[in-house]
Amino acid sequence: MTQDKISVASAIYQKTVKCPLCQREFKEPALKTSSLRILKRDSDDFTYYKGETPYFYEVFLCNGCGYAAMSNNFNSLKDYQKEKILKNITVRWNPRYYNTPYDER
Repeated sequence: MTQDKISVASAIYQKTVKCPLCQREFKEPALKTSSLRILKRDSDDFTYYKGETPYFYEVFLCNGCGYAAMSNNFNSLKDYQKEKILKNITVRWNPRYYNTPYDER
């Protein structure tokens, strides 16, 4: 195993999340903030990181009901949104699992 693979593996941990829609608890990969190393910033404030990119880990997905949202808004679900998700997504939902570490592929 290469040094990069070891450092990536140690930067990821499993965060326990509770879905605000179906109340199911699940594990979601997250990055340790101590592992983030900024390489550079563009003029529009887009940040490039050495190693793992935190942007790939900012979305939580509940495989129980299909609800997905940015991690900082995951628990901010209104009643009318719950109804729409249950009616339009959950009834057709097929669970998906993604391998970590995440990347652009």
